Amino acid sequence: MSFPFRALIAAALGCVLLASAPAAFGADDRADRGSGQPNGYSRSEARQVLHQAKALMQHGPDSAGRPATPDLTMALRDLHLARPALTGADRRAADRLLSRSTPAAKAQAAAPALHVICRGHFCVHYAAPTTTTWAETTWSTLEHVWATEVPLMGRAPLSDNGSANPTADNPDDRLDVYLEDLGSEGYYGYCTTDDTSGAHQVPAYCALDDDFAKSQFGAAPLNSLRVTAAHEFFHAIQFAADVTEATWFMEGSATWAEDVVYNWINDNYQYLHSSPITHSRTPLDYGGGSYPYGSFIFFKYASQRFGNNVVRRFWDGAVGAPRSLPAIQSVVGTTAWPAFFTLFASWNTLPAHSYTERAGYPAPVWWHRKTMTGAHATTGLQSVRIPHLASASVQVVPGQHLSTRKHLLVTVDAPSTWTGSRAILQRRFVDGRVSQTMIPLTAAGNRQLLVAFNHKGLRSVAVVVANTGTTGPARLFKVKVTVR
Repeated sequence: MSFPFRALIAAALGCVLLASAPAAFGADDRADRGSGQPNGYSRSEARQVLHQAKALMQHGPDSAGRPATPDLTMALRDLHLARPALTGADRRAADRLLSRSTPAAKAQAAAPALHVICRGHFCVHYAAPTTTTWAETTWSTLEHVWATEVPLMGRAPLSDNGSANPTADNPDDRLDVYLEDLGSEGYYGYCTTDDTSGAHQVPAYCALDDDFAKSQFGAAPLNSLRVTAAHEFFHAIQFAADVTEATWFMEGSATWAEDVVYNWINDNYQYLHSSPITHSRTPLDYGGGSYPYGSFIFFKYASQRFGNNVVRRFWDGAVGAPRSLPAIQSVVGTTAWPAFFTLFASWNTLPAHSYTERAGYPAPVWWHRKTMTGAHATTGLQSVRIPHLASASVQVVPGQHLSTRKHLLVTVDAPSTWTGSRAILQRRFVDGRVSQTMIPLTAAGNRQLLVAFNHKGLRSVAVVVANTGTTGPARLFKVKVTVR
């Protein structure tokens, strides 16, 4: 199910993805940096983060000159990490933005009193015009999310020790959730932390919209609440594991969690228009625009290969050191990683009904596609530069009048395999079957092979080339397919 406001943001950011992504290909996610400065931030960089967070809090993501990402959780997370590099008035401004008194005050702004429901694992804070019925619905939804995600991840949000010094904003140790009119600002919800300990594992508090009105969000209020609660609560779990992790890892797995808790809603489909399916030559770990949300498809692929528990293993491995990508490689297996990622790249090109939910996903974007005939019997030598954790695919289709005795000569000229270069041959048969076979490249990255090309049994052949390396420059791949 698609919610128009989120879809509008996702589509708009997706349109600029290819233009904006290359500049970030060589840049580390800020949360992964360590340059001897507090969390890798200089003072000027920290002030820029403060300015971005302040703009998002004051004007929302749809204001003129908004930053590349509309996500308030990540903007406030970055501010939390940048805070040690701020001083004086800037530090005080950051503390105000990160303080839980901010959403509490907004919730109470138009009402004489702030009410609270403290039961189970949550304290839900609300004020008129939010009804007690809706507040109870929010609380029960959050409890359902807790009951699914905490056992799944083997980790709960950390206690904020509110009972040690109880206040109206933080009456006890439960996770505080504040209901306010976020929809008017362009948000569904967010989670952040007011912890100042400098630890990598921190407690969280959250804010959600106070009614998820269809007039603002374009969908059934309960469904909007459900996917938002699943997504934002997963961030609270992440904060308890390692708040410093890369944006793509945090947002991709949180968007994946929506699908685990509420599989039938499918709100996350909209982000696939800015994802490895539609932008395969953008690195998986690219942190700009809405692409981190679309990267949930990687976690979907991994969980279909190994079960949902694999995402827990990824996060367990990423706590402290190593970081997210080395942790993922360790879980998959260092030697198995190149084939695993290349199969992921091929998986993203598969036809509808090839795997669970594929029919609802967008069609892949081919690097080169051609119908082969007697007069047009070659693709010519196609060249493309592929950055790390990215891929490109060539598809050829046999013409109806091509002899059934024809073959394809497939030539792959890739960088040396030690850089992570890999290739896969995909064959789609008329009976619906799809075969995927790794092409055994030489150490130098080359290979030629002959493939039967009988149109009576074969719908198409695809060659998927991938740069499975996790760092390094974009590398040159060449592919040629010729009818013989």
